[in-house]
Amino acid sequence: MKKSIFIGETQTAFVSNAATALRYKQIFKRDLLKDLGRLDGKEDIEQLDAIEYITKLAYVMNMQAQNRIKEASEDNYVDWLENFEEQDFQNEDTIMRILGIWNKNLTPTSEQKNAQSPQQEK
Repeated sequence: MKKSIFIGETQTAFVSNAATALRYKQIFKRDLLKDLGRLDGKEDIEQLDAIEYITKLAYVMNMQAQNRIKEASEDNYVDWLENFEEQDFQNEDTIMRILGIWNKNLTPTSEQKNAQSPQQEK
């Protein structure tokens, strides 16, 4: 999925696809699904950790959109963050839009044709 949203005053393009989680792991040496899973228990996670996971995901998706993913690194992530204000990523609407782009990639676009496969009917 490709989509552009505003982060603060900056319109930013994002791409989410099958490689996004793998790219996240290559760049940050962390599991994206585990990091995002930690967001479910917001009481247990500090706000800074949540913002870090979201900004890292946004960075990966933005680098994919720009076809610059091979340049992506932790150092370049920090440089990329310097283009934004801190409060830009504390905006709940922005966070939900970023997660929405990621989640859209995970949502199946077709319905299951059969409730059971032929092998299960025996």
